[in-house]
Amino acid sequence: MAVSYGLHIAVVIGCISLFAWGCDGGEPDRASGTRRTPLALPSGYRVTTVVNGGTLSGSVLWVGARPEAVSLAVEHHADACGEQQTVHALTVGSHGGVADTVVYLDGITEGRALEPGPFELAFRGCTLSPRVLAMPVGGMLSVLDDEDVLHNFHAAWSNGATWLDVGLPSRGAHGSVAAEHTGIATLVDDAGHPWIGGFVHVFDHPYYRVTTDDGRFRITGIPPGQYTVRAWHQGVRRVGSGSDASGRPRLSAALVLARPIAVTSGTDTVVDFQLDLAAVEAAGD
Repeated sequence: MAVSYGLHIAVVIGCISLFAWGCDGGEPDRASGTRRTPLALPSGYRVTTVVNGGTLSGSVLWVGARPEAVSLAVEHHADACGEQQTVHALTVGSHGGVADTVVYLDGITEGRALEPGPFELAFRGCTLSPRVLAMPVGGMLSVLDDEDVLHNFHAAWSNGATWLDVGLPSRGAHGSVAAEHTGIATLVDDAGHPWIGGFVHVFDHPYYRVTTDDGRFRITGIPPGQYTVRAWHQGVRRVGSGSDASGRPRLSAALVLARPIAVTSGTDTVVDFQLDLAAVEAAGD
């Protein structure tokens, strides 16, 4: 649900010279130095050579009071996970930066090649890491059990269709699935761990980032032009006091912020988004 009020969005345009950016449809693997095979192009997107492209950078910040955190009693694997666990719907750093926000250009149809990955999730420390992941259509998602706890990874699209449902009984167990279309998949652990959850966003272009722990993002190699930049964050406020059949609390609607921008060759466009409780209330349940 888009939020057009209750948000404070500041846009600062800076002129920072960049090195020329090129794109030849593949990129070196950092470990081996060999060139990885690029992903097959999605319909409607065209790879071009972007020289001295623009950059989009900025931050997502939380302002003011925060919604009350949701804590749940651990009923399964308390020996490994403790007696209580927190649902990590909102992670705010020491300077107010909001992690796990997906920032992306909406509707871009040409530019640099899609990033081949790898794209990995892991159960570690009785949680899912990372909680929010962004990847291109055609990429392969891998999920790993990296602890001695039974997990069942279940990913479903917004229409309810299952993307991946795999049991991970012990450390080292893993599963994988290809992203065959764009969209947002909701991730849960169906092995009695209702505090564990997350999201995967699948795009048909490479112009997206998930904010870091301090709420920052940077997207490079953008062809000059007019765009809409969007920022998505899951719902952060508990709705009511009940839970679903699996014990998961119901949260408010996702926050989706939008802003028109102009990207100029060789410059950095800076967009800072600010969230607060008014924005959460405006998003609704």
